[in-house]
Amino acid sequence: MSSPAQRIVQLETRLSGHDTLPTSAFFDIELHQARTFGGAEDVLELDAVIAEVDRQRHEGRFDLIDTAIFISKQCFPDDAQDPAAVAGRIVGAHWVHDRDQHGQDQAWHRQRSGHEFEGVIAARLARTS
Repeated sequence: MSSPAQRIVQLETRLSGHDTLPTSAFFDIELHQARTFGGAEDVLELDAVIAEVDRQRHEGRFDLIDTAIFISKQCFPDDAQDPAAVAGRIVGAHWVHDRDQHGQDQAWHRQRSGHEFEGVIAARLARTS
């Protein structure tokens, strides 16, 4: 039987394949709202935020978990900053990416659970507290 630390390392290794999510997938709701209810300035402002997060993500070599934590803390500081909330952000971004790549039916079929990410997120949040 493996220790909790070994299980975290194994999970982090397995999650490394999830790093292909585009940064914009984390902002789908905000993009939709800006396009629907805002003006061109709102969309441009959000595009600038996404570009900055993407720059930080690549410069910092953030993986999926680091990206979600960074976005939660920097872009949505009033939202909950716990493992379940950050995992929800990852699950939502996966759904958006699957929808864009394979269609809505496949996105629902491929829907993920936040529980698969929460252990790693909790460990990383504990390190940054």
